[in-house]
Amino acid sequence: MANTKWVGSRGAHGVGGVRRRPLSRLDKALAGIEELARREPVTPEGADRPLLPLPATVTITDAEKDEAFETWDDLMPEYAGLWDAEVGEE
Repeated sequence: MANTKWVGSRGAHGVGGVRRRPLSRLDKALAGIEELARREPVTPEGADRPLLPLPATVTITDAEKDEAFETWDDLMPEYAGLWDAEVGEE
């Protein structure tokens, strides 16, 4: 396993000597895509500049959530109340 790269490790063992699983081909491909996405800005067809980078986290306030629910209810009256419905026990 000379060419095996271990997830989250320094050497062959992770935290506390626990051996982690090796990176899969999918893990490696996704890491490559994420790196490319960070480096290469995306410019939509017809736009004069690239999209802004996405933030690492997004905070949605209760007021924003309520506004979204109200907008949904106005635009989709047949489904009004769907997003703020109470979920009962099975």
